[in-house]
Amino acid sequence: MGIFCYSGYGNVHDWLKQLGFESLTETFLKHGYNDMQKIKEAGLQKEDLDYMGITVPLHQRILIEAS
Repeated sequence: MGIFCYSGYGNVHDWLKQLGFESLTETFLKHGYNDMQKIKEAGLQKEDLDYMGITVPLHQRILIEAS
């Protein structure tokens, strides 16, 4: 479990902001990733991030570890 793991953030925007990826909020919402409970339960995979156009390996690693 990473330092930025889900820990009760109320929404996707707050979670992404904590990770320093606030600018990705619209991307997540546009692709249907708008429920922190769902993200927490399913986690994020590389394929999910590729689908959203998030392809920078470091960004992917951070988001995957934090989900």
